[in-house]
Amino acid sequence: MNIFETDHRDLLQRLYNSGKGYPLVTSTYIPIVENYYKKGARNDYICDWLCIPHFEFLYCSSTEQLLALENEIQLVSKAIGNEEFNKLQRKLIRGCSKVTPINSIHNKILDFRSELIAIKHYSEKGDKVQQIPTSNKKNELRPDLKVLKANETLAVECKFVHGSRPITQYLQRYNRMLSFCWEPYIKSKRFLINKVYCDINESKSNILPLSLDNTNEIKQFAQKIILDNPDEYSTTLVCKIRGESEKKSIPQSITLSYEKQEELPSDPSTICSQANFISTELDSLRIYLDRLRNDRIIRQFYPAFADTF
Repeated sequence: MNIFETDHRDLLQRLYNSGKGYPLVTSTYIPIVENYYKKGARNDYICDWLCIPHFEFLYCSSTEQLLALENEIQLVSKAIGNEEFNKLQRKLIRGCSKVTPINSIHNKILDFRSELIAIKHYSEKGDKVQQIPTSNKKNELRPDLKVLKANETLAVECKFVHGSRPITQYLQRYNRMLSFCWEPYIKSKRFLINKVYCDINESKSNILPLSLDNTNEIKQFAQKIILDNPDEYSTTLVCKIRGESEKKSIPQSITLSYEKQEELPSDPSTICSQANFISTELDSLRIYLDRLRNDRIIRQFYPAFADTF
């Protein structure tokens, strides 16, 4: 299947076929895709689903990863009961139906997994875990879980700490998707992500979730580099940055730049020669630090004679 020439019905069929043997994974995650297209969404974004690891595992029939997900969900389902787990599944599908583009669904799935991890953690310790229903009142926030211990009751709020570099992280996931989708068509599909630079510090810029335009521009940027292999290439995104007020966002232009770099040749030196080199450098460093220490001692205890040494 060429993911760039298919529609959502073919994608769903493949996901269900790959999900045979993993009923909990299938019933938890594939309905998210079905529900998305029930709203009349276009097929342009089919490949975006494979930038989400859970759907990548299904698409590629990644047995080890699917088995790990199935076992995790099974443990959680047993801990809180089938009825409560079904509510948790519906909560995930509801949450995913309220966001676009597909890249934002990735964050919702990570939030969902934080609840799975919390339930698993407390249930393995022998505690009883219950869900706290979401409030229908506007702006009323409630914790996610109630944990019943022997002598106390805990209210637990589950939060997944999302990465602070949304542009780079999306680029990495998209590149990963291309690596297995384009494998039959492109001999050299390696795209070194560390050769791409942002003109801002993503971690300190409070970038809001990427828009559909942002993700499309990043995809075009990656494809241009992989297909044309330019020496240099750059593109500009207009992203929303969180302002001083939490309720306001500010548009800001961010430049992504790529510069082709030649790979370093292999080092023919032997292990012994490398060890000798390191030993010599360490001796030089030790001598330098000894001189520096002695100089500081002289300046501290014999300041009148410091300039004579």
